[in-house]
Amino acid sequence: MKTLTGHKERVYCVRWHPDGTRLASGCEDGTIKIWDAMEGMCLTTLTGSAEGITLGILSVDWHPDGIYLASGRFEVKIWNTDTWACLLTLPANHSSAVQSWRWCPDGTRLASGTLDNTIKIWDTVKRTCLATLSVLNGEGDGVVCVDWHPDGTRLASGHRRLIKIWDTIKGTCMATLSGDSLGTRSVHWHPDGTRLAAGGDGTGGTGGAIEIWDANKGTCLSKLAGHTNCVHSVQWHRDGTRLASGSQDTSVKIWQTMTLDL
Repeated sequence: MKTLTGHKERVYCVRWHPDGTRLASGCEDGTIKIWDAMEGMCLTTLTGSAEGITLGILSVDWHPDGIYLASGRFEVKIWNTDTWACLLTLPANHSSAVQSWRWCPDGTRLASGTLDNTIKIWDTVKRTCLATLSVLNGEGDGVVCVDWHPDGTRLASGHRRLIKIWDTIKGTCMATLSGDSLGTRSVHWHPDGTRLAAGGDGTGGTGGAIEIWDANKGTCLSKLAGHTNCVHSVQWHRDGTRLASGSQDTSVKIWQTMTLDL
């Protein structure tokens, strides 16, 4: 396990670059750091909030080709990953802050989830909203995280007390997983599409928690302990053998999952 240090405030999100050599992490102070994951070095730091305003970066995500990085809170910024210039800024058009942005595997759509209990699917070429998925009032405490299934037809969403799996073609909920003991803050599909990693604040919000779920059976396969505060972000490496997690304890951890009984 490796720990990357350099953020001075809470780490809200982490994402692997598609080639597996770099990590992006978003911080409460409005900055985004790009890391060399092998050396543990910070390669560059981006300012993701508007000038003169400090808003925590709740979500970052690499384009599947690695050529862009999306980040944001009340808006999404698209960054050129060669020059690290901001190419464009899009309004989210949600009634509350966007908790999670995720590129579809084919790179043509973005999903956004917010505490207003809605998920929006965006066409990133035409810059239009294609669909809105709504959670029943009182069912899930808002949408705190979203992640596309590797085949691009399903979407997982985290709602503190539960996790939902959506059919994005029909716009319907396919399954609901209990998350009462986790306090879900982040979800991410394993590359093989059969498992979900979920991070949260643990029972009673007393410490960081990570759970691995069988998405087909709806059962929890394993729980990982090591963070001392809420886990805001989890992501599998593209080869499925490692998992990165970012926590309110200011650390980023990389877990070897081959040793787990999954």
